[in-house]
Amino acid sequence: MEVITLQMGPGGIADPHWQGVRVAYEHSLWAEGLGTGGRVGVRASLDAEAISALFAVVRRGACAVLLNPRDPEARRTAVCVQAGAASLPAPSAPSCTVPGAHPDPSRPTVIVPTSGSSGEPRLIVHSAATLIEAAARASKACSFATDDCWGLTIPWHHVGGLGILMRAALVGARVAMVRGESSVDLQAFLLAAPSVTHASIVPTQLAGLLHAAQHDPSLHDRIRAMKALVVGGAACPVDWRNRALEAGWPLVMTYGMTETGAMVAAGRPTPESADGWSGRWLDGVVAKRIDADLFVRSPTMALGAWRDGQIEPIVEAGGWLLTNDQGRFEQGAVIITGRSDRVFISGGENVDPVELEAQLLHHAALLGARVIGVPDDRWGMRPAAFVRSDGSPVDWDALIASLAERLPRHALPDSIIEWPADLPHKASLAQCHAALPSARVLWSKSVPERSAAVESADGVGHGD
Repeated sequence: MEVITLQMGPGGIADPHWQGVRVAYEHSLWAEGLGTGGRVGVRASLDAEAISALFAVVRRGACAVLLNPRDPEARRTAVCVQAGAASLPAPSAPSCTVPGAHPDPSRPTVIVPTSGSSGEPRLIVHSAATLIEAAARASKACSFATDDCWGLTIPWHHVGGLGILMRAALVGARVAMVRGESSVDLQAFLLAAPSVTHASIVPTQLAGLLHAAQHDPSLHDRIRAMKALVVGGAACPVDWRNRALEAGWPLVMTYGMTETGAMVAAGRPTPESADGWSGRWLDGVVAKRIDADLFVRSPTMALGAWRDGQIEPIVEAGGWLLTNDQGRFEQGAVIITGRSDRVFISGGENVDPVELEAQLLHHAALLGARVIGVPDDRWGMRPAAFVRSDGSPVDWDALIASLAERLPRHALPDSIIEWPADLPHKASLAQCHAALPSARVLWSKSVPERSAAVESADGVGHGD
């Protein structure tokens, strides 16, 4: 494992070599006429060149469309088409002085795809101003300063990974990553990167670290020496949280979403904190509750969602965003109790059942589909799909392979279930869960043993 550490600054990576790479990308973008008002697809790989390309696009005043490097090529292409984004040109040696750009901080700077319905991701648009506001508040909440180093163990096509880069650039701190790896063993990374003071994880990764630390006291000591182990991305079981607190680990619980530029609440819990305790509202964030549904208003709110060549509003009157989370407030903190939509979290990744159902119904033999989240000890929840067919034979392996060309791997079902004869065609989720134990399994994923620590995850709040 080769760990590289990058010093960040306002223009991206401060190292002269990578500044040169950024300038070469700026030249190629200028030569292609890609600047203000343009959109450019950027593959969000965990390497210094991809990060240099991101900052080149931003400095030219264009908008970077973040692409998941682990998505099928067809899905990345579809995202670019949906966003009207050009391909990133190869860097070219400057043949002349590139005219300076004057990016408007209020203009679209980054488009972050999130889970969407009908097979299309939702494209959330942030400006430089909203990202800077988010970076400033998160840095303060996590005590992240110039002398610190945040482990970038997650691809930055999620707003959580992007937020790490923005925080480091804003405060002039460092980021550390494993050269050439899209996912890493978190335990090995922390031991190999003693300069890392901050890391973002999801609850399944916390469980993995707790288990590993039982057999490796050096890991326990390493985590105790950190400034912040930032937990989010899904509901964290209270027993895992309290075991980490008893061990003296520096937990920071967070809550946020793509639309708000990552975290809008953060804080250090105590063993007495309620189950679902997700921190206190950050500076400038206002929240309200209607029934159990949570609404937030924040200076970090995205400009909107890109659709059909324009930015559509994502907030209601008064600037309120319906989070689709449910919860309550206690002494300035937010307690998350569940979701009000069907999206669920699997290992820190959003899974949208409606999107998977729509993709399943592309198969000519399938007449109906209903996807539910099934509890899983390792990932929290995993998708299972009830399907109705016309009686024609279906090659389930081929169907899954076709889904894998259009959906990220975390959104693929772990099992396909035959629709029971007594299950209504418009069955509720409760009816599907009740039918599951006795239903016939048509296809099931054979999963080799995996470590939660090597899976990519957002780690900064409910949602992408």
